[in-house]
Amino acid sequence: DRTAWQDDKEFMPDDYAGGNIDDAYNGGVSDGEILVCREILELLK
Repeated sequence: DRTAWQDDKEFMPDDYAGGNIDDAYNGGVSDGEILVCREILELLK
Protein backbone atom coordinates (compact mmCIF):
# COMPACT_ATOMS: atom_id res chain seq x y z
CA ASP A 1 0.00 0.00 0.00
CA ARG A 2 1.57 3.27 -1.14
CA THR A 3 1.09 6.45 0.81
CA ALA A 4 0.07 9.62 -1.00
CA TRP A 5 1.02 13.08 0.20
CA GLN A 6 -2.61 13.94 0.76
CA ASP A 7 -3.06 10.95 3.09
CA ASP A 8 -1.50 13.17 5.76
CA LYS A 9 -4.34 15.01 7.52
CA GLU A 10 -2.19 18.13 7.79
CA PHE A 11 -1.03 18.00 4.17
CA MET A 12 0.81 21.09 2.92
CA PRO A 13 2.55 20.84 -0.47
CA ASP A 14 5.30 23.20 0.69
CA ASP A 15 6.22 20.81 3.50
CA TYR A 16 6.90 18.07 0.98
CA ALA A 17 8.28 20.07 -1.94
CA GLY A 18 10.28 22.61 0.03
CA GLY A 19 9.41 25.34 -2.48
CA ASN A 20 10.78 23.37 -5.43
CA ILE A 21 8.15 23.57 -8.17
CA ASP A 22 9.41 20.42 -9.91
CA ASP A 23 9.08 18.41 -6.70
CA ALA A 24 5.59 19.81 -6.15
CA TYR A 25 4.56 18.84 -9.71
CA ASN A 26 6.06 15.35 -9.47
CA GLY A 27 4.46 14.83 -6.08
CA GLY A 28 1.08 15.77 -7.52
CA VAL A 29 1.55 13.37 -10.42
CA SER A 30 2.53 10.59 -8.02
CA ASP A 31 -0.49 11.30 -5.80
CA GLY A 32 -2.75 11.16 -8.85
CA GLU A 33 -1.34 7.79 -9.89
CA ILE A 34 -1.87 6.41 -6.39
CA LEU A 35 -5.46 7.67 -6.23
CA VAL A 36 -6.36 6.26 -9.67
CA CYS A 37 -4.88 2.88 -8.72
CA ARG A 38 -6.87 2.86 -5.49
CA GLU A 39 -10.08 3.53 -7.42
CA ILE A 40 -9.31 0.74 -9.90
CA LEU A 41 -8.59 -1.70 -7.09
CA GLU A 42 -11.91 -0.80 -5.44
CA LEU A 43 -13.72 -1.56 -8.70
CA LEU A 44 -12.04 -4.96 -8.94
CA LYS A 45 -13.13 -6.07 -5.47
